[in-house]
Amino acid sequence: MKGRIIRTFNNAIEHDMALRKSAHLSERVIGDKLDVVTAGDIEIGDLIIKNLIEDTEDKIVIESEEHGKEQNFEGNKTEDYYIAIDDIDGSNNLRVGNGILPYASMIVVFDGTKKRPDGTYTYDDYLYAACFEYASKKMFYTEKGMGYVEEYTYGDPYVK
Repeated sequence: MKGRIIRTFNNAIEHDMALRKSAHLSERVIGDKLDVVTAGDIEIGDLIIKNLIEDTEDKIVIESEEHGKEQNFEGNKTEDYYIAIDDIDGSNNLRVGNGILPYASMIVVFDGTKKRPDGTYTYDDYLYAACFEYASKKMFYTEKGMGYVEEYTYGDPYVK
């Protein structure tokens, strides 16, 4: 899963850099001053979901603020992973910050076998977590039991 998250990070940063050249990225799609949703939220969310859910044998359910719930399997099987994402946290910074103000995407991967009867998970059930901060091109990553956070910068040779 770590490799999949790092590939998703690289693809999201590259997509963000390409989108930043377009005014389209920061267009307000819906929302008011307190909860802005931009075209960037939608497009980055699409890319993150596609990178995490496709081309894997793992049964994955992904839930996103902007996209709702999606899964890559049929029926009522138990998922291997439940993934919660925030497409873009800091959408208003994306909209008005010209790439200077911070905005990020966050991913938390939970152990699908730990789902409670009411369909929820607890913080103790997380396996992996990552935050991609676009202005600095950094990713912060941790795994359950690791005891520390790894930092990756886009363009470093070990972030491939």
